[in-house]
Amino acid sequence: MAYRETEHEAFVVSKLEHEYFAYCKDVPKDLIIDANLSPKGVDILGKWVRVSVHRGNVVCRPVRIIDNLYESRIWNATPQIKVKIEYDGIHGNNLKMFFNDYLGFVSDPHEVMANFDRCSLHQVWIERYKANGTNSRWGISKTQDNHSHET
Repeated sequence: MAYRETEHEAFVVSKLEHEYFAYCKDVPKDLIIDANLSPKGVDILGKWVRVSVHRGNVVCRPVRIIDNLYESRIWNATPQIKVKIEYDGIHGNNLKMFFNDYLGFVSDPHEVMANFDRCSLHQVWIERYKANGTNSRWGISKTQDNHSHET
């Protein structure tokens, strides 16, 4: 069976020994990137990259670092992205859930958004977090700048 190769943008969310894992909005599972496919001498953790994928979620060609699609940072060794989110209601295990058009559902496991305007967009730092019983692959980080919102 031949596999079709596709190109995608992705955000590198974690690293284990000789592999990186990246979020890609077009692929339901994290992409797997062999460390040998990253640019020589460059740690791609927390970087936005363009990748070629085959067999579902396996990156098959050298990774290219691209301009940030969203502002990003590494905070306490954890890659984070700054995004605008809107309130989406209570989901799963009684979690407040928010939504971003690019990244999808974002949970608030640390109750960072205790007091917020439900009709506004809120700009927050998010990080990889899998909330059981939800479709969320992201959580609002405990570490924020001052909350900002738009009406």
